[in-house]
Amino acid sequence: MVPCATKYGMEKQFQVVYAISKFRGFQDEITEKVYCDVISVVDICSEKLYEIEEDVIYEKHVRKKKFAVTFRTENCNVIYSCHLFEFRGILCRHAILVLMVLMRNGITSLPERYILRRWRWDVNRAHMMVTVNYAGLVRTPSQLRYDRMCEVFTTLADIAADDEE
Repeated sequence: MVPCATKYGMEKQFQVVYAISKFRGFQDEITEKVYCDVISVVDICSEKLYEIEEDVIYEKHVRKKKFAVTFRTENCNVIYSCHLFEFRGILCRHAILVLMVLMRNGITSLPERYILRRWRWDVNRAHMMVTVNYAGLVRTPSQLRYDRMCEVFTTLADIAADDEE
């Protein structure tokens, strides 16, 4: 297991469930948030709009870049302008910064929607139940159950596909 870089509970939450490569990507984002600052916060009904300024450092040059993060209180949803979550499946440093500000105000853990099932190491996938024949046919009870369920589901799907109702 990769050790945590910080003492934030949010990082520990990801460390426990994410595969190593995705956890390292999240760690990069959580450590890179040191280059970000909250410039302003605007309350709009049940939303808060955060303006984040990031110091983008390239060689010896420092450039300031602005990002917008919106937090919707009714469903704990974070919307941000860089769209890293949509592209790579991990939260960006801008959203992490906002969530950490909110965690100081009572939010204790990240909503499950930000922990994608496809990056979890503890998810059972269908290909893991396929029987493999390397040194004779060895089948575990869970593989036998899986095969029986596949047969039943296939029969049920055939019947349902032919019935319009």
